[in-house]
Amino acid sequence: MKKLVKGKNMKKVKEIFKKFPFVLFFKNMIDDSKKFFKYLLASYKLKNKKVTLNILSNEQTIKKVKENRMSIVRYGDGEFMYISCNAPITYQKFDGELRKKLLNILNVRDDRLLICLPEPLNTLSNLVKTSKWYWKYRIYKDFEYYSKLDMNYEYGNSFISRPYIVYKDKSNKRNFFKLLKSIWENKDVIIIEGKHSCSGVGNDLFSNAKSLRRIICPDRDAYSFYDDIINYIQNNIVNSSNLLFLIALGPTAKPLVYDLVNIGFWAIDIGHIDSEYEWFLMNAKRKVKLSNKHTAEVGNNYCGDCNDKRYIESIIAKIGDE
Repeated sequence: MKKLVKGKNMKKVKEIFKKFPFVLFFKNMIDDSKKFFKYLLASYKLKNKKVTLNILSNEQTIKKVKENRMSIVRYGDGEFMYISCNAPITYQKFDGELRKKLLNILNVRDDRLLICLPEPLNTLSNLVKTSKWYWKYRIYKDFEYYSKLDMNYEYGNSFISRPYIVYKDKSNKRNFFKLLKSIWENKDVIIIEGKHSCSGVGNDLFSNAKSLRRIICPDRDAYSFYDDIINYIQNNIVNSSNLLFLIALGPTAKPLVYDLVNIGFWAIDIGHIDSEYEWFLMNAKRKVKLSNKHTAEVGNNYCGDCNDKRYIESIIAKIGDE
């Protein structure tokens, strides 16, 4: 199938699927079966492997951040895949320098910075089945790196940016989002995000911020423009005790938070929080495409440029803009 969908053959494959939809049905069924047995095998092999880490709950993570004004670097499956495979991931081509930074930051111990890991490394019991199977597979695949993590360090929870869709119990999420939003309440917020992320557009996620500005970066391979991002901030942004950077920029967000902390700024890697908030508002039971913005992990859903007036007015810089 992979060979078929390359180049000129893509149109032919699409035409076949339109004419004979049952072909697509069986293809998906075969793909799902392969995925199931792959996950099942990983689950079996994982029985004799165990990762024992101290990872705070989402609520404890937020409390620690607020009480100590800590910045956050979040590691997820994508970052560990990038590290372990020496290969690109969906929105970031491989760069040896970025990989080295991701590895080094994992071992940083700084009272101003909280390193966060995925909750499934601690427990899988509270996840929906699809997420549970997926994480068994990822833990098995990247066990070499997970098993070498610091068992004595109190990690934050990476899932503060994935607090809704992967959890079985979705009953108390309104209170969680209220708690999360309290981090930036009455703060002067600068969001650093990809071109089509449009965080907070069409919802009230950041409506309690005192002010909101944006630095827009490429939605792919943002690390290629890393120096431009840092230089812009150093030359144009005046620091204050009320300023908070919120960064949604994939693997590039990790060294960016780290460097901003060393410059003296407060920065939080917020990842996919906007999509999660949208799914919460619509009471979604699975990941679905959002019509007005890019939705990671839900197929190719290019949504065009955002014409929202407040969004446009909030942009103070475009890095790497063509």
